[in-house]
Amino acid sequence: MKKFLIAFLLFFPLVVKAEEKVNIYVFYGKECPHCEALFDYLDTLEEESISIQTYEVWHNKKNQRLIQRVKKVFQNTETGVPYYVIGEKNFTGYGTEDNQEIKHAILEAKQDPYDVMDHLPLDIPFIASIGITVVIFLICLFFWIRKNFSQKA
Repeated sequence: MKKFLIAFLLFFPLVVKAEEKVNIYVFYGKECPHCEALFDYLDTLEEESISIQTYEVWHNKKNQRLIQRVKKVFQNTETGVPYYVIGEKNFTGYGTEDNQEIKHAILEAKQDPYDVMDHLPLDIPFIASIGITVVIFLICLFFWIRKNFSQKA
């Protein structure tokens, strides 16, 4: 009987599903009072099931590019900070009237996990995109020349 139990546990391990944390991505400005108010509110949530990722965008060019990529996922053209993402919801600006909506977005994200960082478009700098266009053009030109001149010979 013991051998059977050991074999059973080895071949059918117990699966314990840990609750995944909901990532909250906050894009903020260092001197922004609305951003500070949002952080104060998020600190009151004290939930072990959330993880707050912050990106300062007023003084950091890399984070400025990142916020544009994130906004592209949501087709969001609004400007301003704080800009934050919870699951499939994104928000621009903050006031205490948003608190209930934030809680609701966290609950939705727990039930239906979605991480925007897994859905970002490629970040190809402008010059690299021009280079790719030139390479594609040259490849097409090569095949066009090959096709047109090989038929005449």
